[in-house]
Amino acid sequence: MEPSYRAQITDSPTYRLTLEIGDEAHEIEDYVGAEAGMPSVITNFEDEVDLVAHSSDWTTLSVAAVDQLQREGFDFRSQVAADLLARAVANDKGGDELAMLRMIRAGTAVTGGSPLGWRTPPGRTAQTSLLESALLHRRTSLIAPLLVRGSLRTNGALDGKKVNAAFRSAIEGGRLSSVREIWSLTTPGTRPLLWFEDKDDNGNKRKVPVTMLLSRPYLDSGWEGKAIAEWLAGMGCDLKAHAADGDTLLHRAVDAGDIAFVRYLLAEGLDVSAPGNYGLPALGSAKVEDVALLLLQSGSDWRMDDRGEGFIRYAKNQHWGRVVTWLRQQGQ
Repeated sequence: MEPSYRAQITDSPTYRLTLEIGDEAHEIEDYVGAEAGMPSVITNFEDEVDLVAHSSDWTTLSVAAVDQLQREGFDFRSQVAADLLARAVANDKGGDELAMLRMIRAGTAVTGGSPLGWRTPPGRTAQTSLLESALLHRRTSLIAPLLVRGSLRTNGALDGKKVNAAFRSAIEGGRLSSVREIWSLTTPGTRPLLWFEDKDDNGNKRKVPVTMLLSRPYLDSGWEGKAIAEWLAGMGCDLKAHAADGDTLLHRAVDAGDIAFVRYLLAEGLDVSAPGNYGLPALGSAKVEDVALLLLQSGSDWRMDDRGEGFIRYAKNQHWGRVVTWLRQQGQ
């Protein structure tokens, strides 16, 4: 085998497989090696090493890992423990929330932990609290225990900054139950703000409703953007507002591919052709043919900034037969 297999690709992890037999040691560097001629047997061997070593117990945290730590007398109140818990909560590849709950109940700190671990500069902690991280990553079983541990309080009293940060994180996480849970803990005098200060790519700021925090997390099939938007509208949020970059909530719904959300917003009177970021209507970010067709039938401007040539080409490349047929019926 070659000592190194490196593909001409950026932003990927490097793996090193070391094999020691007697006095001999051999190391193979794997950087997307499969794309650089690395035999599949090496990948299979790497997978076997991870399986035997139970690597996933430690890279994503598991109950088995917590049990092992307890047997070894690990200090669950240490900074190392706080960092380990913060990494587990923020890691979307891991879902063993029981292991996380075990650490919380063992007294692991729910503040001051960093998901960056050793890369965190000395004297600094993570900007996102463990509660915010749990809300962002939709770890609903952790919310109540973290609230019991006082994650929204400072010196025993509700902390407005913490409440607002948690409320915004719950909206971004996309679960209505979490949004309502944070709201229910407050009183009329301590309610979370229904707006936040948004910034565009040039650093320009403007106050916008918290509805503009809605954006479907990658591969999140349980996203409840429409339900959250309806609830927030009932609380007084303006559904027709624009984000700092110009996008409307319709842009977010279209980008999410959520046709029910799109229908709801159109029924609420949102302008189907309103320009957003880069001056494009919501149709410019459509990835689902049903959504694109609904926008077209609702009167969306599809000519955008090149007389529609780009959109027609895109529709054909996506094999959107019904959209292409609709365009032909319009004489295009």
